[in-house]
Amino acid sequence: MGKTIAALKDRHVFLGLIGEFAGVLLFQFLAGGLDVVENSENYPDLTNKETVAILALGNGLVFAVLVYLVRHTSGGHLNPAITVAVTISGHMHILRGIFYILAQVLGGIAGALLSYAFKAGGSYCYDVEHDTFATGWQLFGWEAIMTFLLIMVVYSAVIAPGHGDIGPLVIGLTVTGCVWAGAPKSGAALNPARVIAPTIANMIDAQGTGRCHFGIFWYYIAAHAVAAVVAAVGALIVHGPGPHYTANKDVSRGRARGGIGQSLLESEGLQAGEDDMDT
Repeated sequence: MGKTIAALKDRHVFLGLIGEFAGVLLFQFLAGGLDVVENSENYPDLTNKETVAILALGNGLVFAVLVYLVRHTSGGHLNPAITVAVTISGHMHILRGIFYILAQVLGGIAGALLSYAFKAGGSYCYDVEHDTFATGWQLFGWEAIMTFLLIMVVYSAVIAPGHGDIGPLVIGLTVTGCVWAGAPKSGAALNPARVIAPTIANMIDAQGTGRCHFGIFWYYIAAHAVAAVVAAVGALIVHGPGPHYTANKDVSRGRARGGIGQSLLESEGLQAGEDDMDT
């Protein structure tokens, strides 16, 4: 326990977690609070082309800017699906990946609560009943395909040799394209933190009735999880295993040495000036 606490106090580990927490908080607050055309139930009207365009451009631009902001402190994942994928492929240590996911989800919830405080009704839930006319499995398919594409672009844009400073812009453009194409079909979440956060923050509305529907919630989470696993396998084939691949297998098999704290310290975050995802 002592080594774990010491590891979390290490500058690079701490900055990485803060970067992911703050990045997802800002992403949820800004992108989740876009001013769009609403339907009669006060949800985004995803049959309206203006609404879809605002969501696509807003989400893509905000995400690109935030990746630029935190990429040298945390790697700029800002998405648990990306973190799961790069952990499976060995481009991030498994223990750091777990802490990253916790930071991302908590950051998203904080952002949704902040939105709830500053915007009437808070953040919109991803809810097929209000947002789209797709069936659950159609939603699953769209989310899985779009999230897979996003993760594969992240690998190609960031892993050495990557695309340098233009990498975050390419990732943001991918988000824009996916949201523009997929919002009318699934709402285009592409990020489990963006689904979990408003679901929790808006669980009970002002009238005391359930605001979000858990029945559709799991289609999103399952789609993002499947996309992360498939993308990780694809990355292993295309890019090869990352530097933590063997260590991650040892941890999963209970053969890690030195405990959690030592593992976190050995898995330093992205340093200033680095342009790859190996964290």
